[in-house]
Amino acid sequence: MRANSSSRTRAPWLKRTGIAMICLSTIIFIALISVPWMAVDSESKIYIGGTLFVIAQISWWMGLALVGPTACMWFKSKFR
Repeated sequence: MRANSSSRTRAPWLKRTGIAMICLSTIIFIALISVPWMAVDSESKIYIGGTLFVIAQISWWMGLALVGPTACMWFKSKFR
């Protein structure tokens, strides 16, 4: 009984964290658009853009996994 009660209180917290990670990913993707206009050399732009892209992808998929398998299935069905 005790394990069930703790999992019920943990689930909304995980979903909120997952949604926050998806929102963070969206913000990073939007910031990625501004990289070509930064006042740094081309090599730095490549590193910054690549790093932002990898971080955005990791936070997107981790957030989607935290939101739940139903959201993952819904997202996959939209791209098939």
